[in-house]
Amino acid sequence: MLKIPNRRGRIFLIVLCCFLPLLVEGRVVRVGVFPAAPLVFLQGQRPDGLFIDLIKHFAQVHDWQLEYVEKTWSELLQDLEKGQIDLLPAVGNTSVRQEKFDFGRHTVFIDSGVLFVSTNKAIRTIFDLEGKKVAAVRGSLFTNAFLEYSKSFGVQCEMLFTQDNQQVMQAIVNGEVSAGVSIYSLGAALMREFPVHLTGISFSPIALGFAVPKGKNNDLLQAIDQTMGAMLDDPKSVYSQSFKKWMGPSEMRLIPSWLWGTIFGVIALAGILAAWNFFLKREVRQKTKILQEEKERLAVTLSSIADGVIATDGDGKITLMNQVAEKLTSWNFADASGMPFDKVYRTIDASTRRLCDGPISRVSSPREQTPAPYQTLLLAKDGREIMISDSAAAIRDKNNNSMGAVVVFRDVTEKNRFLESAQRSERLEAIGILAGGIAHDFNNLLAGLYGHLELARLKAPEKSETALYLEKAQKSSSRAKNLTQQLLPFAKGGGPHRQVGTLRHILKDSAQFALSGSNVLCDFNIAEDLWNCTFDENQIWQVLENLYINALQAMPQGGKITVTARNLPSEMKGGVDLKGDHYVQVTIRDTGPGIAPNILAHIFEPFFTTKKKGSGLGLATAYSIIKKHEGTLTVESPPGQGATFSIYFPVTEQKIADRHAPEKVTMKGSARILIMDDELDVREIVGAMLENLGHKVHLAKNGEETLHQIHAMAQGGTPIEAVIMDLTIPDGMGGRQTIKLLREIDKKIVVIVSSGYSDDPVMANPHEYGFTDKLPKPFSMNELSELLARYLTAQHHS
Repeated sequence: MLKIPNRRGRIFLIVLCCFLPLLVEGRVVRVGVFPAAPLVFLQGQRPDGLFIDLIKHFAQVHDWQLEYVEKTWSELLQDLEKGQIDLLPAVGNTSVRQEKFDFGRHTVFIDSGVLFVSTNKAIRTIFDLEGKKVAAVRGSLFTNAFLEYSKSFGVQCEMLFTQDNQQVMQAIVNGEVSAGVSIYSLGAALMREFPVHLTGISFSPIALGFAVPKGKNNDLLQAIDQTMGAMLDDPKSVYSQSFKKWMGPSEMRLIPSWLWGTIFGVIALAGILAAWNFFLKREVRQKTKILQEEKERLAVTLSSIADGVIATDGDGKITLMNQVAEKLTSWNFADASGMPFDKVYRTIDASTRRLCDGPISRVSSPREQTPAPYQTLLLAKDGREIMISDSAAAIRDKNNNSMGAVVVFRDVTEKNRFLESAQRSERLEAIGILAGGIAHDFNNLLAGLYGHLELARLKAPEKSETALYLEKAQKSSSRAKNLTQQLLPFAKGGGPHRQVGTLRHILKDSAQFALSGSNVLCDFNIAEDLWNCTFDENQIWQVLENLYINALQAMPQGGKITVTARNLPSEMKGGVDLKGDHYVQVTIRDTGPGIAPNILAHIFEPFFTTKKKGSGLGLATAYSIIKKHEGTLTVESPPGQGATFSIYFPVTEQKIADRHAPEKVTMKGSARILIMDDELDVREIVGAMLENLGHKVHLAKNGEETLHQIHAMAQGGTPIEAVIMDLTIPDGMGGRQTIKLLREIDKKIVVIVSSGYSDDPVMANPHEYGFTDKLPKPFSMNELSELLARYLTAQHHS
């Protein structure tokens, strides 16, 4: 049996029943509306149009309570960004707006530039317009798009520029032009007033759809996407019927027969005046409505343009400003409207830092668009300085009277940075050519000096004062040789000259050199059994020195650098992209403030620097060197926790050669050796060194003489057994050409390539070019004898 509640319970149930309908009422959705027929507009106080039909359908399906907010287009965009309205229809989907709003997946309508013609014209393709006259609105986004579109097909048209789209249609009807450019949605509406029809030629489309505040009201978008997806392919759906209703061409309205009778059978002057007055009022209302709609469409168009646009009146006060202009100047249109143009748009000369004349003042003649004569910096309201390129055009009426001006400007910072980078690359390439030439010539000079000192040292009495001086001079020559190696990273050429070694000593020595005298402590944690690697000691020294100096500069008040080196088997590589199996990992960690995320992504890019006097080449060069060593350089920098650079070196199974063995001549003999070099001093000193080793020497200054002597000696029964060949011979056949011809007649002869261009690809990989081995200039007698012993001894044994 149901128990009846007490009096207080009964009262509660009655109140609950009264308010229950309010609890289940659907959510309230605030929708922005503005005049943009036939997409969105107000019919009296009632919203109407294609998008409004869809919104009403969404509300019915999903139980929404609609509240319409009527404002201007720019005001509604601001309200949507602030979240003061929930939904805005007919919004152009651009990359700039995607940063502020979320858009539905489905496009409701695509507005674009189209071509209209008179009813007795037939224009089917863009090629039909060759040599014909076309009308278009001056300064319109779609006018510029049509010019680019026709130019891309090589079509030349004569243009007739008008002030608005109505004038375009009138020019078509009057036969002044063969075709006219207009916006599709507005043109479709104008087809009801003018006897024109639409061609199949369209360009520069803009997708229109629904937008909500960024990160809010995603449930609305999901509901819209779900409902729209079900309607798109259904010809009987609300979307299809509404699209046909609003976007399809309609029949011209007919004047009622009684009105014709009234007009032609004028009964009284009062009736004529009343009809005429009625007609004029209707025309005024229609024209006013069209102008308002065109103004709103212009706002939609301006918000979709990638350049900043500012328009002024005849007094130089701002009347229009798109979103890009707001972003670049840091001024909101609401604040800038009515202000003098020069107060909002302030520019200075990029080189002199002096204030520039405004672009409006540079408009010198009617209908002439004048570009800025120099690059300028725009001084934004928030303190930013932006490199821009701008142009201005006067707005004039049909009597050529000034009505104001429009300024178009764009951010060219990235473009200028690219041009500067290209110029730096050209300069760096020139430096590379110069550095390579200096290294080559200097090494040739050192070759003669090196050889003469070594021969003089052999002739001097052992332990004599002369021998001591000669030994010191020889060491100074060795340091000069190392100096030329520092030029080679700037020169074009092959890979590094790698030797087997351990990184232990170079990690400590380079740190001690770079951090000497600083207030930074360096702590080392290097594995005792560190694996061997192959590396160019000079280049890796340069990499480490760059990393140490960067860490030092990041800690001006002092700090600590931790250097760790460990063996890294294949199973410990983690997420690092390494192609080999085993590596040695070197990490250099500092205790500085770290690197900002927006900078971290660019630090290995050439010429990128945050230092006032930095070249932007240090880390880029380090990265390139490690890549040429078949390794990888990475960086990590959690905010406020310093920076950690990690270098991964591939491991080798080769053993470290004994570099401290006492110098000795390892080969004496009577081999026939030919020296090819364009420098007489080099030929003579290398010949003297070989003769001192007991060899028979033959000299040639170019490839032609070399091939001739080798052929003659072989015919005489005393063949040449080895050739030491210079790589570069001015005005003659050099090493590359000579080795190709020589290998055609003798594939076994020992040929050593020798050059002052020690970073040339041939010197990096001599076997690929047909040479037996390489001998970089300058070289010692011991290096020469060891190399010859290696190949001539093997040849004799075979």
